[in-house]
Amino acid sequence: MNSLLDFSRIEAGRVEAVFQPTDISGLTVELASAFRSAMERAGLQFEVECDSISEPIYIDRDMWEKIVLNLLSNAFKFTFEGKVSVSLRSLADGVQLQISDTGIGVPLEEVPRLFHRFHRVEGARGRTQEGTGIGLALVHELVKIHHGNIGATSKEGSGSTFTVTLPKGKGHLPQDRIWAARTLASSAIRADSYVEEAVRWLPEESLENLVPHADRAGSLTFDSMLPEAWERISVGELIVIADDNADMRDYLRRLLRERYRVHAVSNGEDAVRAARELNADLVLTDVMMPGLDGFGVLRALRSNPQTQSKPVILLSARAGEESRVEGLQAGADDYLVKPFASRELLARVSAHLKMARVRVEAAEVERRLRAEAELERGRLRESFTLAPAAMALLSGPEHRFTFINSAYVKMAGRDSMDQLLGKTLREAVPELKGQGVEELLDQVYQTGQPFVASERETVLKRHGRDETTYLNFSYHPMRNVAGEVEGILVHAVEVTEQVVARSQL
Repeated sequence: MNSLLDFSRIEAGRVEAVFQPTDISGLTVELASAFRSAMERAGLQFEVECDSISEPIYIDRDMWEKIVLNLLSNAFKFTFEGKVSVSLRSLADGVQLQISDTGIGVPLEEVPRLFHRFHRVEGARGRTQEGTGIGLALVHELVKIHHGNIGATSKEGSGSTFTVTLPKGKGHLPQDRIWAARTLASSAIRADSYVEEAVRWLPEESLENLVPHADRAGSLTFDSMLPEAWERISVGELIVIADDNADMRDYLRRLLRERYRVHAVSNGEDAVRAARELNADLVLTDVMMPGLDGFGVLRALRSNPQTQSKPVILLSARAGEESRVEGLQAGADDYLVKPFASRELLARVSAHLKMARVRVEAAEVERRLRAEAELERGRLRESFTLAPAAMALLSGPEHRFTFINSAYVKMAGRDSMDQLLGKTLREAVPELKGQGVEELLDQVYQTGQPFVASERETVLKRHGRDETTYLNFSYHPMRNVAGEVEGILVHAVEVTEQVVARSQL
């Protein structure tokens, strides 16, 4: 936000540079030293070599801080091994700052666009995917205000070097801005704020180092614990959170750990590993992450038999129906757009955990059905009857109701099971005609592939009156001993209240 404020002032011609003679060498060393702890924690060498410059250099101190700190932050973000170096040299008619790294570098054709506003190198590997691509553009503008020059050299896979040159003296500067009074509020940010943000990009501790710990009140918390510790002190489902934004991780952790065990990680690789090794009940993952993104996490979980049935909720700042459809078509159980209401997130997590439990129960019952025939069919009916979600079994290509539970009768707005049992879907629920429901059931019956929908708008005639509802539902093929599809298991949860509440918000 401060960077956008700076751009706004620059474009409006309201920049309040205050140039004053400064020990630029000492100031640069001071700014760079703030990053030393972060560099060392990341396993990077950090070299700072600033010549002692005899004459003071006229600069705006706040702007110079932004120049140095933005370049250091950029180097830290894209350097995973090797070193970052800072040097300041005196030239005949100026001073030269160089910040070099052994990071990922950029392709040659991208170098001329590095200082373009909002430009980001597509697919670049960084410690985080956060950012808007305006840091280097702002540095470029601030250097121009000093009548200086900035350039960059880079080689993909080897690192980058940014060079800033400022002229000596003060004749090139607006005389009315030398030792001028500042009337606008400064938009400078303390150096430790840059460092705190950079430290948040570092990965979480590995699973081997996770141990139970007490919070400030002295009670044990469930995030970042070994499975053995959970078994000793905790009950309930385990949720794995994956988000490279530390603030969002902390928010989600605080929100969920009142009801569930929580393990939070900062990248996709750790999320997949945690889901597998900790046997997570649900994975909540951001879409945009460095390395393995949310869709990659989803593919990895779905391709592993151990985790393929685990509920996955995608979080993304990308709004719109197209993005939601993309997430659901990729196999996600749900797709939530940031920012979201805490109640909505909790409701969706709870619903998908319940659905997962019912699916596990249904799969177990189905297995027994194949082995024990009619006896197991009785157990299936009992399990379905007690299920909290609306459930029904549709048999044959005509989709005839052969079993329903009371929750389904209530959801459909009927007075009794007799109004549904033994009838086809078209006979029992005629208002669904033209809403695409029969076509979806035909597709599942013919292909044998399940179908999952989220917040699908459905009009039901409840007690003689049409009502618009929103349903999370799934259609799962039921097979006979020969493996042929003979029916469809319908599982539905009404989320009308959540959708309406979100719309009102």
